[in-house]
Amino acid sequence: MKKILRYALLLAVMTLAFAPVFTTNAQGCPEGLSADDCALLDAAGKANVTSFTIEAYTVKLNVKGIPGSEMSADISGTGGMDLSKMGSFDPAKLAESLKDAAIALTADVKATQAGTEQASGLEVRIVEGVVYVKVSQMGDKWYKADLAAVLANSDSAGIDMGTFSGLAGSTGMMDGLGNIPGLITGSAADGEDIAGVKTRAITINVNLGAFVSALSDPTASKGLLEVLKQAGLPVDDSMLQQLTMVAAMLKPVFDNTKISLTQYIGVDTKMLHGFDINVSVKLDATSAAMLGAASPVDFDFAFTIRMSKLGEGFTVEPVADAAELPLNN
Repeated sequence: MKKILRYALLLAVMTLAFAPVFTTNAQGCPEGLSADDCALLDAAGKANVTSFTIEAYTVKLNVKGIPGSEMSADISGTGGMDLSKMGSFDPAKLAESLKDAAIALTADVKATQAGTEQASGLEVRIVEGVVYVKVSQMGDKWYKADLAAVLANSDSAGIDMGTFSGLAGSTGMMDGLGNIPGLITGSAADGEDIAGVKTRAITINVNLGAFVSALSDPTASKGLLEVLKQAGLPVDDSMLQQLTMVAAMLKPVFDNTKISLTQYIGVDTKMLHGFDINVSVKLDATSAAMLGAASPVDFDFAFTIRMSKLGEGFTVEPVADAAELPLNN
């Protein structure tokens, strides 16, 4: 249970860290978007909404072709957040600031791994620096743990939050990558109504094959090196050359990787009311072998969220009778 809680918190932190990147750094009007659509993106990035109700969210993950890692997961739920008391929205300080956030999420979880199916209900609350969690498989009993202690133990999950925060917070890096021809393109259409709000669906697509092409171009690769240095990454010319060689070998993998983000922005409110993130990797046997897989690989990840009552506040209550959750087991 401790490991599930830790991963859930890390995912929440990473999502909050990357959200500003998507809404504020998809600027410069990517190819395929009109000036009006880019103006909507810019306005949504400046809206500074600190509280909202989550009407619905879903997470879907499918992994096939990787021995020992084949799995599927389907998660859905509701909730809300109030981040108005957070001292900083700087991604590098997000883990520390999260203690002042109020977050509540419910989840219905269905997962299959190694032929074993599991299903459970889950409820998580973060309020006043404490994490509360209730899992239906454990008798619907509430447990609690100090948020700072949970985040301090994040290294045991094998995830370096500093790296994620550094990348997410680097506006210069995002701007630099946006200058690579064909790497980032956009499209737009009328979006769905979300809680009575008419939206515009603006999609940003990332073509990793264009990144490989840029590495092989001397001028572009030099500019990329400067961008990576500005992001605080210890990259020099020799490392960039090695990266170029590896990227060239893996170009078939990058060419078969699709990444997209669709933002649903209110036509009248000019605020973000939801988004979809989709990542898909389809590798044939030859490409999969480059990554050490013995058979074709399919990887699909999708995250969707729809929000309402933007800026109206969201209340989260502590659980008075929650039992302590030991973090050292």
